[in-house]
Amino acid sequence: MTLARDQDEAALIARAINHLSRNGHRVFVADGGSSSAFLHTIASAAVTITRAPEPGLVAQVQAAVRMALDAGASEVLYTEPDKFDFFASHLEAFLASAPCAGILVAARTPGAFATFPPVQRFAERTINGLTGHVTGIAGDYSYGPLLFTRPAVAPLFDAPHSLGWGWRHFVLARANAARLPIHLHDGSYECPMDQRGEDASERRHRLRQLAQNIDGLIRVR
Repeated sequence: MTLARDQDEAALIARAINHLSRNGHRVFVADGGSSSAFLHTIASAAVTITRAPEPGLVAQVQAAVRMALDAGASEVLYTEPDKFDFFASHLEAFLASAPCAGILVAARTPGAFATFPPVQRFAERTINGLTGHVTGIAGDYSYGPLLFTRPAVAPLFDAPHSLGWGWRHFVLARANAARLPIHLHDGSYECPMDQRGEDASERRHRLRQLAQNIDGLIRVR
């Protein structure tokens, strides 16, 4: 899912998407309102693009994953578009560890986790602990990329659009309730140097995200 809000963000996202497509991965993008110029730029990278059918993060993710499934994918990698370092240095090892069923979670090692800003670490340590309590598997659930086998992605389409970022934890909890296996692949996924600071706006974002993630867990009966 993409939403390029300024030129710097557009350049970062385009660089990441170009890297994925150059390395032979089919890329499906649901855009949340970027400029036509940005969409033209990423279209030249041979990606499949749609506009999200309605506002909101969950609608974007559902639209992108639906395109991949409709194209016949047996596995779908969900990722935010700003993970260039992960794509360049870690993606192939992550994909090589894919299970035959369930969900594979990209999880940071303790050393990598420590490179992230303080309030982000607080929020993500909290939700990681709660998610581990639900799944019975301790670890990091908050870095971002998730690899779904086709049956395991079905709960995504039940996620209420009001959940925001909580959709990820909703799907993990649903998968666990359905006894689908959840695997964590630990890696040195460090915070990019230009993202290691946090201002008041970023701290508020992380706390809102924590609330959404908790909501995602408790929506599962």
